Amino acid sequence: MKFKTLIIDDEKYARENLTFALLSFSNEIQIIGEANSVETARIAIEELKPDLIFLDINLGDGTGFDVLENLKFTDFKLVFLTAYDQYAIKALKVNAIDYLLKPMNILELKDVIQKIIRLEYKDTLRISNLLETVKDNKPKKIAIPSQDGISFYEIYEIIRCQSDGNYTNIYFTDKSKTLSSKTLKFFEETLEGLGFERIHNSHLINVKHVKKYINLDGGFLKMSDDVEVPISQRKKTYVLNLLENL
Repeated sequence: MKFKTLIIDDEKYARENLTFALLSFSNEIQIIGEANSVETARIAIEELKPDLIFLDINLGDGTGFDVLENLKFTDFKLVFLTAYDQYAIKALKVNAIDYLLKPMNILELKDVIQKIIRLEYKDTLRISNLLETVKDNKPKKIAIPSQDGISFYEIYEIIRCQSDGNYTNIYFTDKSKTLSSKTLKFFEETLEGLGFERIHNSHLINVKHVKKYINLDGGFLKMSDDVEVPISQRKKTYVLNLLENL
């Protein structure tokens, strides 16, 4: 299968460089078109119906997010291109959409292409989640990768995350849990600024779900699922100050 690919970037040399890189190492890529603005991008997407889009976040007449709004055709895989937009990177990470930093690293590009070829999931839901994140300036859902795909969950439903080697167990308000193929460090970085705290080397908690502080054996936090999570000694003062300000 060849992926019909559309490249959207307002810089001609960037489009040319990406086209050359893609065609030089991947037989699965077929370049079907280019666009250099929000309006031309929307037209190209609706007319060409690509399987894969490389989309620059910063376009001359708007942003890549503007391109995605109100599209009728959304059945494509999406890779964002960005030079510096740290907030955009955060939004993309939360929603599990691939992105490449400029200047482009050829090894990272190869990794993204291999991932796209290997996985069969569609991006329709992920695009809507991303736009919701950008508009509200705070994500409501998080995409959680596992060994068999990607699932979406409301962030407020997460009580805590617990390390399991290079994996992470995530516990929810409905008493369910899921095992993610990402590390606890990944979730710590992804959920930064969203009310989550790493209180122990093995535990990341949602502070909104703290029920009680227990001053025994170094200290524990009793969560809304009645599990007592240990606090590391070096984090104890920080956690106590945090609890005082809740």
